[in-house]
Amino acid sequence: MSRKLVVATIFAIFSLVILFIVLYKQGIMATGIVIENDKVSLRFSKESYSLVVIVDKGGGGKIEFKDSLLWRIVLLDVEKAKESVGKDVFKELKSSDGVWTRSFQIVEFDGGKLLKLFWRNDGYMEVEVDVMLLEGSCFSIWNITVRNYSSRYAIWYVDFPILVVKPIEGVKEDNFLAMPLNGGVLIQNPFDNINWDVQPWEEVRPDLWRASWIDTRGSYPGNYNAQFTALYSRSGVGLYFSSLDGEMYSKRFLFAGDGEALRMSIRNYPEDMLTPGLCYIVPYEFKIGIFYGDWMDAADIYKEWAIKQVWCRKGPMYMWRDLSKPVYDVDLTLIAVYRVSLSAPIHYSQIRENLLAMMEFFNKYAGNSTVNMGVHWIGWSKYLDVVNENSGFPNYLPPQENFTRLISELKSTGVFYNDVYLTSHGADMNTPYRDDDKYVWEDYEEYACYNPLGKPYTRFTPHSVWMDLSQRGWQDIVIEVSCETLRRCQLDGIYYDWYPKYRLDFKHHKGGGNYFAVGYRETIQRIKDEARKINPDFYCYPEGKSEIEIGVFDAMLMEWFHSDSNGVIHPFADIGKPIPLISYIYHEYIAMVGGIRVKNKDFTGFQNPDEFRLVSAIIWAWGNKPLYPFVDGRKSNNYVFIQWKNGTLETAWEENLKYLANLVR
Repeated sequence: MSRKLVVATIFAIFSLVILFIVLYKQGIMATGIVIENDKVSLRFSKESYSLVVIVDKGGGGKIEFKDSLLWRIVLLDVEKAKESVGKDVFKELKSSDGVWTRSFQIVEFDGGKLLKLFWRNDGYMEVEVDVMLLEGSCFSIWNITVRNYSSRYAIWYVDFPILVVKPIEGVKEDNFLAMPLNGGVLIQNPFDNINWDVQPWEEVRPDLWRASWIDTRGSYPGNYNAQFTALYSRSGVGLYFSSLDGEMYSKRFLFAGDGEALRMSIRNYPEDMLTPGLCYIVPYEFKIGIFYGDWMDAADIYKEWAIKQVWCRKGPMYMWRDLSKPVYDVDLTLIAVYRVSLSAPIHYSQIRENLLAMMEFFNKYAGNSTVNMGVHWIGWSKYLDVVNENSGFPNYLPPQENFTRLISELKSTGVFYNDVYLTSHGADMNTPYRDDDKYVWEDYEEYACYNPLGKPYTRFTPHSVWMDLSQRGWQDIVIEVSCETLRRCQLDGIYYDWYPKYRLDFKHHKGGGNYFAVGYRETIQRIKDEARKINPDFYCYPEGKSEIEIGVFDAMLMEWFHSDSNGVIHPFADIGKPIPLISYIYHEYIAMVGGIRVKNKDFTGFQNPDEFRLVSAIIWAWGNKPLYPFVDGRKSNNYVFIQWKNGTLETAWEENLKYLANLVR
């Protein structure tokens, strides 16, 4: 071989090495675009830019994804939307569409790397996705910016990040999806067992919600009560997926399995959803990475971030300066109905005697000591509130005859703390029902939440309207009703019904944003400030289980089970198996009550009486105060403790109630 050929060969090899190094640093490998650090490697498809695989270099874990989408943008035709909000007014753009010119860049900085992915359609739209990977971290931080240059289309929402995950370690049945739906659920094989899709027009069509419960699908704030999820294998290799939003913007967590993979995504709403040509920089980031363990290990990762946010600013309950005495004192909680219908009599003496006998029972069997009871009253108000379909909200007053007298008698025992049902964000469009109703729809209709066509959102009935808690005028009404109820009925607290589910309001706002969560917290804090001028130990708690309620409420209704009309026990969320996920994260930061809803308000609520003990034990072990789940007052045979006192109570149920007393002790 000649000298020149040797030199040329060496030079060629050297050039190839240099080229390989350059390409490696740029993240261009034969198999895709790679960004990595000393802990983890992420590979994206060169063609679609979707995530293909995450590899943990040290632990050996690997999560694989289908080459699919990374984002989906839905646009609204603003002119067409003035007449209807149906399928034909929306247009969908996907990261995999062929209309885009794609490019990318990897930027190295002190302490990490930043992958920048670009999609451009000149003169129409640009999308930029940033994926940051810090040295020493197993988790990547994501963000997206959408620049919209259209004079016709507004950004309706952006689904991002979209991850289409293959079964971890290959076996679907050995995969589990943990999510903070209600109190927490665990779904085995989510690839076949969950399909949450919400179409763009369904976001603002309450007429479609009742049949399919669309508004419960991943809504935050709403039924989805924290901002993360985790998919993991039986051996403990998992994918952690969360948003990092301390400002509590409205969003959805969506999941759809097709038998082969699971699509996981977060739906993000701009603050202006009706104006074309506006850009959208999602005002929070997303955290994605491999973890090891189960749902508790994933919850630990989330908790480390969550307890630093505004809702945990007061710290654990032992640090609260305003902890209500009843919240500390109550040993047992229960629900009671004062009146079952406006045409039925009030069984005053039976209700009173039954509660006094209940006090005697638990004082006897819970260690011969005083047992403090928290009683939640429904059917107490002018139109019987939740008991009556025509609720008359916010016309709760005056209370039913002799209700205040009963509360006074119970308080005189020193054992009972009493609260009543109200709702902070619901109102009745049919008011007034009588001439003496103080509040009429025309006085507060301006404070309701409205869809883009100017129609108010409704819930449960066509006349139960969702109110905008960010409106000062509505806050003032709720405060006035709450304080007057507290004063007139001599109460200790108030329970506020209806989950805190966001609504995309287009009357006072322009769609998305965080006004719902911020307004909700402001309303409750204002109520507490005024109510504690009447009763310094006033307490309040909601139907919701959301993290956005922590720090303003004293407790929350934490539920995992419900019993149907046949007395069969089901998961409260009607999907997966219940787990104490929210309790595990936040048990130090708010008190928790409830646990099960019983359709039959008597012992037939448990087809198998032994399940009463099992459910009671789980509720107690998972962090709630013990619960007597039956509603006294509907039927004469519901006066259980009168039967006990008279010696006529069924032996099996007497033993069950003694077991509950043991938990109380």
